[in-house]
Amino acid sequence: MRFERSLLVGLFAALLIGISILWYLHENTIREQRGDLLLNRTSSFPRGVFDRNVKKEQISTALSTLNDQEILFFGRAIDQLGGPVKEAMVVGGVIVKDGFIEQVKTVTTVTDSNGCFTIDKTRGRDIGITVTKPGYSFVATNTVFIFSHMWPREQRHIPNRLKPVEFPMWKLQGAEPLIEIDQRCRFKWQSDPFVWDFLQNKNVTSGGDLKITILRVPGVATKRDPKSWAVILEAVEGGLMEVNLKQFRTTLLAPINGYTNKLSININAEQRDWTDLVTKIFFLESRNQRVFAKFQTACRLNEAPDDEIEITFRGLANANGSRNWEED
Repeated sequence: MRFERSLLVGLFAALLIGISILWYLHENTIREQRGDLLLNRTSSFPRGVFDRNVKKEQISTALSTLNDQEILFFGRAIDQLGGPVKEAMVVGGVIVKDGFIEQVKTVTTVTDSNGCFTIDKTRGRDIGITVTKPGYSFVATNTVFIFSHMWPREQRHIPNRLKPVEFPMWKLQGAEPLIEIDQRCRFKWQSDPFVWDFLQNKNVTSGGDLKITILRVPGVATKRDPKSWAVILEAVEGGLMEVNLKQFRTTLLAPINGYTNKLSININAEQRDWTDLVTKIFFLESRNQRVFAKFQTACRLNEAPDDEIEITFRGLANANGSRNWEED
């Protein structure tokens, strides 16, 4: 019995020793694998940094090649009559973004007796031009010119000494009292016209400045179920001229010619871009040339015939019998 018991104890001890040895070998293998993985990660890190640096340098080189272009620009400052604006200060803001440097360089010059100027001996991606002179308002809207080869050729500026870019300047005549137009009217739809008075900011039964008629077919009008409708605008004792936003912003003297008494805006139910909102910009002369106005208007169709129609007006008017739209 004693011998058998000693044998069992010896076998059990041997088993424990074997298990310990296997556990040790297993853990050592895991440590080695972890060590190799860490070594691989550590050894690959400098290479990744190197790759990123190479890519950054390549991008910088590409930007330098494409964006770092010679700037050569010919321009001319003119007044509202097309005459030269001499001795005006010209400031050019040159954008430099070549991958190594990102900044704005300022170059200046002065127009000559013909209103002409040249900007050269500088490099960059594009240039923005501003022209100033006391007694004038700079009304140009196209003022940024691209030279970078990152843009398609048709979008890049091509300098031409014989055809300088013209920058309109408005010679100020002196501001006059003007009426700001920021008006909104809501009314029940009716087929008969109503007359809006810009000076009194209300609908009037006589006089006024603009006669408005809304025409629509019966029924509910939505984008899913569009209906044909129209807005008819008629100047009271005067005329209307539809213009764009650039003309609205830069025109400081009401034109003498080019008006028509009545304009119609038609929205057909069959057109794919049907809308219940019409936005337009107009010059207006009314009351036998006693009022000259420029305004933006928006008219929203009522969904149901019993709903209200809303029209807004924003702009300014000279009620002094003068075409002057210069503001203080």
